[in-house]
Amino acid sequence: MKTLKFHIKNQINQREFKISVALLYALVILAFLQACMVNYKFPYVMVRNSAENSLIIGISSRVAKMMFVPVIPLIATTMCAGCRKNSDLNGNGLFSLLRMNKRKYITGNAAAVVLITIITVFAALLINQVLCCIAFPMNYSSNSYGFARYRLLQTDYSNYLFWFWYVQNPYIYNIFYMIIISLLSGGFALLSYGLCMLPCTRKLKGAHVSVLSYGLIMVVSILGQVLKVKSINIFLLLEEGHIASLSDGIILLVILYAAGIFMTEIGAKYYGKI
Repeated sequence: MKTLKFHIKNQINQREFKISVALLYALVILAFLQACMVNYKFPYVMVRNSAENSLIIGISSRVAKMMFVPVIPLIATTMCAGCRKNSDLNGNGLFSLLRMNKRKYITGNAAAVVLITIITVFAALLINQVLCCIAFPMNYSSNSYGFARYRLLQTDYSNYLFWFWYVQNPYIYNIFYMIIISLLSGGFALLSYGLCMLPCTRKLKGAHVSVLSYGLIMVVSILGQVLKVKSINIFLLLEEGHIASLSDGIILLVILYAAGIFMTEIGAKYYGKI
């Protein structure tokens, strides 16, 4: 536990983390401000509820949402990109101070990367929803599909991810998407960390590895769109309202975390003791 706390403290003090978090929260606040500006000219009875105006559904903040979806993988891969390389270069890493088990050190660092990313992304999305709850009504009388409430209940869109919860309670619907986006972000971060551990990327800077990871994620996702393989198309899960299943999300998460762990294990073999 002490090792994990050290890794977390070390990573949140990195320049890459501070810049990434600033960009993430700027997007979240931008989405809220855009929703306020769009709804300001409407009478109260025409204002959609706070769940619909949040960044997740984004009916009133389309520009911010269009920016968020492709940028969040880059933010996730950059957030803790410099944690390992900066510590090694500066000589202030725990591994350089204590003779400890190599696997324990690397596992703690990887766990901290995933934990920090998941919590940071979820907190940002939750803050956006809380701000929307303060500014907009919380009733369920409107929906982003433009249907009357009785028509929405009679419409079958069960092939859309979490559709049942969108009908029953859009706030739970949003929370489910917050969770899955946060878990995917943790997978992106772990993938970037694993890539950073490989011997072939040892000479690259942390920022370069994060961009390389982002490019790899985008290429695989575009291939998923072209080949119509939903389980490797991240856009189907980062943005709500797409035809997908929970199994697609689980498969994608398994692929991301397995790839990150696999590369981390390979890199650990070349991580020598001091």
